[in-house]
Amino acid sequence: MFPRGIPVDSTLHIQNGNFKACGEITAASLAQGGPALRCFDATVYYLLVNPSISLQELNCETNLTASDRILLDSILEDVMKNTNTIIDHGYTGIIDDSHIGEIRQSIVVSIVTKRSRSTRKKIEESMMDFLQDFLFGREDKPCVSGYAQALATSDDDSAGAEREQEQLVLSPECTAAGIMGWLTGQKHKPLDEEPLTVTVRFNHDCAMHNPNHRICYPTVRACAKEISFPVPHTKTAEEFNDVFMVAISKGQTFEKA
Repeated sequence: MFPRGIPVDSTLHIQNGNFKACGEITAASLAQGGPALRCFDATVYYLLVNPSISLQELNCETNLTASDRILLDSILEDVMKNTNTIIDHGYTGIIDDSHIGEIRQSIVVSIVTKRSRSTRKKIEESMMDFLQDFLFGREDKPCVSGYAQALATSDDDSAGAEREQEQLVLSPECTAAGIMGWLTGQKHKPLDEEPLTVTVRFNHDCAMHNPNHRICYPTVRACAKEISFPVPHTKTAEEFNDVFMVAISKGQTFEKA
C-alpha cells in the first residue's frame, strides 16, 4: 500500500479497512514504546505534518520522492512525446523545450497537491466541526455577547450646554440567529422557503499573500452568503473561537445601540 514510501491512491484500501489497519498497527506500536512503521518517504511525511506548504516554493529535491524525480526527468526528456501526460498534470501553457521550467514546476505542484488534498480536506472538515460547536455553544450560553465597542456620535441637542455625554456602546448579537444575520444579512429562514446556502471557503495561503502578518480574520460577503476562513490561524478549537468571536464583534454594522 506504500510503494516507495508513497500511499497508493486507492479507494479499495479505504473500503476494505487496509489503511485503517495500518494506522491501528502504528498507533499500537507507538503506545507500547516501539518504533512506528517506516512506510512513508521523508518528503511524504513532511507534507503530512506541514500541509500548508506554499505551492510557489516547491522544488524537486525537497518535495518529491526519488521515484517522483525519475518520473519527472523521463517526462522532460521529450516534452513533445509526453504532451498528454503533461496536460494530465494540469499544465495549460505552451509545450516546448523553451518552457521546460514552467512545465517542471507545474508537474511538481500537481504531484504535491494530489498528496496534500486529503490532508487539507481533513483540516477543513475539522474547521466545520469547530463552527458547529461554536454555534451550539452560543445556544447553550446566550448571554455571551462578544466584545463591546464604543460608538461615535455627532448629536448636538443643546447649543453650548455642558453635560456628560452618554457613551453609546455596540454589542454584537452572538446568538445563532445573530451570527446567521452576519453571514447572510437575515436572521430567519427565507420567507419563500428556498434553502439557505452559505458558501464556505478556506484560505490556506494567507501567509503567502501577506508574509509579514501575524493574524487575520474570517471575511464575509453577506450578499453573496459567503465566508472565508484563514486556515493557518484557526487550527485548534480555541484559536477558531477567539478569531471567530473577534470577527463577529468587529465586523458588525455601524448603528446606534
